[in-house]
Amino acid sequence: MQVISINKFIIIVLFSCLSTSLAFGSVSVSSITSEIQSKVIQKILIDNPEVIAENIIVNIKPNTLNPSIPENCHSYSYKIFNKSNLLGRTFIPVYLLDKNNKRIKKIPLIIDSDAKAIFYRTNKKIKIGNMIKKQDIYKVTESLIGKSNIIYNKIDNIVGKEAKINILKDSLLTSQHIRSIPDIYKGNNVLIVLKKGSLELKTKGKSLDDGIIGDKIMVQTLGMSRKLLKGEIIDKDKVQVNIIN
Repeated sequence: MQVISINKFIIIVLFSCLSTSLAFGSVSVSSITSEIQSKVIQKILIDNPEVIAENIIVNIKPNTLNPSIPENCHSYSYKIFNKSNLLGRTFIPVYLLDKNNKRIKKIPLIIDSDAKAIFYRTNKKIKIGNMIKKQDIYKVTESLIGKSNIIYNKIDNIVGKEAKINILKDSLLTSQHIRSIPDIYKGNNVLIVLKKGSLELKTKGKSLDDGIIGDKIMVQTLGMSRKLLKGEIIDKDKVQVNIIN
């Protein structure tokens, strides 16, 4: 096992029965893997801005029994697709090229990458509708692998928010668990402002959805007609419905 430091990143490089002496001309296995390591780290940082470079580990090894470089190798090529997720295990084929850019050999690389970031878990059960307080959560540093939902890694995005489901103790807080406290709840009495140009008509109604200021929600007028309308929350008890026709 060989440890290489690239731009202060700690990269662990695994070569099966290889050493750093595998160099022919200007191309070597170590130069290829070093470049790909750097590119993998850059992409992980772009895809996951909550990660810091020191918490990224990339393990690379050739998936072949004979990863040597032919003497006529002049350069090499590979592709890391923008949409690819490099966390976990990835396979990247490297093509060795002669001076005419003709492929002379393929070296498949196995890349195992991991990145850790700060997250928050609950230290007790939190009931639906309860506001989350600072003392309800604790900070952890964990791998990003297997975490597909939007995860909250800043305390300001958690404290003061509302549990939208019952949250078990030690749960990792994601977008499935919390939301901003609604300005209007489903079932609230609201003032519906019917607006057409400069004309306004106000009537009483009931909210059929939860929402915060700026959200579009369904409301229902009271009285005999009980019309269903869709409008924008413009205040804590006021919904504006724009009449087009």
